[in-house]
Amino acid sequence: AFADGSADARAAASATKAVEAAQRGLANAQRALADARVQAAERVRDAQREVVDAERDLADAQRDAREVQAELNDARREATRALQDMNQQLAESHLDEREAVLRLKDAEEELKAAQLKKGVTPDELERLNIAYERAKLNLQEQQRDTKRLAEDTKKANKAGVEGSEQVLSVKERIAEANRTVADR
Repeated sequence: AFADGSADARAAASATKAVEAAQRGLANAQRALADARVQAAERVRDAQREVVDAERDLADAQRDAREVQAELNDARREATRALQDMNQQLAESHLDEREAVLRLKDAEEELKAAQLKKGVTPDELERLNIAYERAKLNLQEQQRDTKRLAEDTKKANKAGVEGSEQVLSVKERIAEANRTVADR
C-alpha cells in the first residue's frame, strides 16, 4: 500500500507541476497578449496621427496649388496687358519716327534757306546747323529704337501670352505644386 501512495504522491506532484507550468504559460500568454494590445494601440495611434498629418499636408498642397493657379490667371492678365502695351508703343514709335523725318526735313530746309539768305549771322547759321544735326541724330536714335522695339515686339507676339516669361514661370510653379499634391 505504501508503494501505491508513493506513486500517487508522484502523480500528484507531477500533476501539480503540470498545473503550475500551465499557469505560468497562461500568465506568460496573458502578458504577451497585453503587450500585443498595447503595441497594437500604439500602432493605431501612430497611424491615425500619420493620417491626420497626411490630410493636413494634402490640404496645404491643394491650397498652394489653388493659389498658384490664381497667380497664373494674374500673370496671363499682366502678360496680355504688357503685349498690348508693347504693340501700342511700337505704333507710337513708328509715328515718332515719321515726325523725326519731318523735323529733319524742316531743319534742313531752314538751314538751306538761311545759307542762301543775305544778312544771316554766323551764330544764326551755327544754331540752324546744330538744329539740323540734332534732328539728324534724333532721327537715327528714333530709327534704332523703333527697330529694336519692332524686333522685341515681334518676338513677344510670336511667344504670345502663354510664352511670356511671367506665365512660364507660374506654370513651372503650378507643375511643382501639382507634383507636391500627387506626392501627398
